[in-house]
Amino acid sequence: MLVTLGLFTHNHEKFVLAALRGVLSQTYSPLQILITDDASTDRTAQIIREELDQYTGPHQIEFNVNAQNQGLGSNINQHMARATGDLYVIASGDDVSYPNRVERLVEAFLASGPETMSLHSNALRVDEQGNVLGLYFEREPRSFRCRKPGDASEFQAATHAWNRRVFDVFGPLPAGVDIEDWVIPFRSALIGKILYVNEVLVDYRWHG
Repeated sequence: MLVTLGLFTHNHEKFVLAALRGVLSQTYSPLQILITDDASTDRTAQIIREELDQYTGPHQIEFNVNAQNQGLGSNINQHMARATGDLYVIASGDDVSYPNRVERLVEAFLASGPETMSLHSNALRVDEQGNVLGLYFEREPRSFRCRKPGDASEFQAATHAWNRRVFDVFGPLPAGVDIEDWVIPFRSALIGKILYVNEVLVDYRWHG
């Protein structure tokens, strides 16, 4: 099964190296990695280029730097137009994916049946210095169907992966939509189910 992992960065120079190394260290293969820097004004893009220049691993990587800031929704649409995977996993430039993140999500996705449209996992909340603040979910979240986008408030967006069928059915995100962690789970729930994987697979950055 081919999977696409998308990393999005914008002014993340303090955190992007750890985020990128987490992405590059994924144990799952074959893996397409799409990286977009949304016109950072700091050293984020330079740090990414320097790290990719040293990469000799198995993953297929594309790196794009936007000349102008386009917003997350537009960047996700661009990724989905280029993604070759049946499953798309999203990552942010200030969070850290564990090496087995994609592998565990794929295992859960394949075991859950064709009705799964979105899935997410638990995460550790960490501060800007990397100190652990606690689990994102102290209790396992209930299974839910989103009847309106706000119902996705229980969803762990930093750990999100979705079935490409969600975009095949609904098309791109509308212009101006940057709260993708409400819109995509809502769409997923309209045509299938949302799966929770009860494992910590991401360090999720909480900023002061």
